[in-house]
Amino acid sequence: KSIAYIKNPKFTDKGISFSSNGKFMALAERKEAKDYIGIYYCGDWKLINYFFSDTYDLADIKWSPDDTVIVAWDTFLEYKLLIFCPLQGLIAKYHPYEYALGIKTVKFCNNGQYLGVGSHDEKLRLFNSLSWKLIIELEHKSQISDAPDTTIFKEEESKDGPTRFVTLEGIVKLNALKSAQDKPNPNSGISLISWSFDKAFVATKTDWIPNVVWIWETTTLSLKSVLIQSQPVKFIAFSNHSYHLAVAAGTTKLYFWSLEGASVCDVPYEGKSFCVNRLDWSTDSKTLLLFDKNEIVIAYPPAEFTTSNDKTRMHTETP
Repeated sequence: KSIAYIKNPKFTDKGISFSSNGKFMALAERKEAKDYIGIYYCGDWKLINYFFSDTYDLADIKWSPDDTVIVAWDTFLEYKLLIFCPLQGLIAKYHPYEYALGIKTVKFCNNGQYLGVGSHDEKLRLFNSLSWKLIIELEHKSQISDAPDTTIFKEEESKDGPTRFVTLEGIVKLNALKSAQDKPNPNSGISLISWSFDKAFVATKTDWIPNVVWIWETTTLSLKSVLIQSQPVKFIAFSNHSYHLAVAAGTTKLYFWSLEGASVCDVPYEGKSFCVNRLDWSTDSKTLLLFDKNEIVIAYPPAEFTTSNDKTRMHTETP
């Protein structure tokens, strides 16, 4: 039995990322008040490359799905995005502004062609991995209109009938929170990003307007749909094989969006109240794992989702 020791790791719960083939590990390190990234071979844990990270306080790192680059970003107090080649070191840097809160969420699409970076200025920035040039800034505003290609859905609760989504028209003003930028954890910034299986759509949620899900179409670089929930959104995830987006809002209901519309379904659970706070699609997307605070339910969504005016039925099991 052999044990390998690596000195100066910066974090205990993050700052570590493995290549998709499992052969290499990237580790954020801190030495003499400076940040570094070490590349290790997992076969014998030998150091094979070492880079200086030009960051004030490195927040995290992430290996791209195609293993070509390692992305690093600075503390949320300083907007700085760094792109490293595992062999050559730094190949690109993005630093759009100073003296304002920066990056909050970073997520690649499945094949690594696009990188989505959510920040505290309420913008999702999309980058192309071929050139690492900024493609577009998608801004989340507190007022939206039903443009020809944008559909706005709002959850409507009824005392007598089922909950459903209704379509809104005209200018819609969203309930935005007052963001206190002087507090340690301000209510601002893109906190959730989910890509569709083929990168045609990307869904987002900002903590500034916590009860809204934004669905953007990457082919047109425009807003496709907006889901206005009654409660703050906890989690979003696209199916691994279709344009079905599942939304959890900490309630006993599960919400879906697809190209056909938006729908709502109850989560039956032995007569108890099961609140969905997180979810995870199976690899084949035939089942969903639903997470409450203390329990898990396996859900079986239908092959095709109904329109927003119908109630989707779902069969569940408790593992």
